Amino acid sequence: MKKSSIGENIRKVRLDLGMTMNEFIIAIDGQDGKGSRVLVSNWERNKHLPNKKRLKKIAELGNTTIDELVNSNEVHKSLTIWFHNGQNIKFKDVKIIEESKKLIFTYFSQSDLVQRKAEFDRNCIAGYAFG
Repeated sequence: MKKSSIGENIRKVRLDLGMTMNEFIIAIDGQDGKGSRVLVSNWERNKHLPNKKRLKKIAELGNTTIDELVNSNEVHKSLTIWFHNGQNIKFKDVKIIEESKKLIFTYFSQSDLVQRKAEFDRNCIAGYAFG
């Protein structure tokens, strides 16, 4: 799988929300700006990057982190997930596939030494962190 660019990730957030470019910039800035479609289009095509304030808002809208927005398919040394029921699970060598309604990722299983895929409904997850 090729590494996603920040522009592809921004586009995915917008499309997952079902928003037009104009609706997206209104959700980010709270107002309709002149040339907003061009601005969002430039982000999605990697011609320009959003400023830190906008990047933070895009991550919030996408229910993700700035780090994941910028480095979507990076392999993380570990991932710890905390669930609402008080349990937690730690995974090694994690590569995120999707972070929208579900958290989907691959990880290395130390018990049988193979790559596995895991999928969790985001409603069950209290939080998670990469190590």
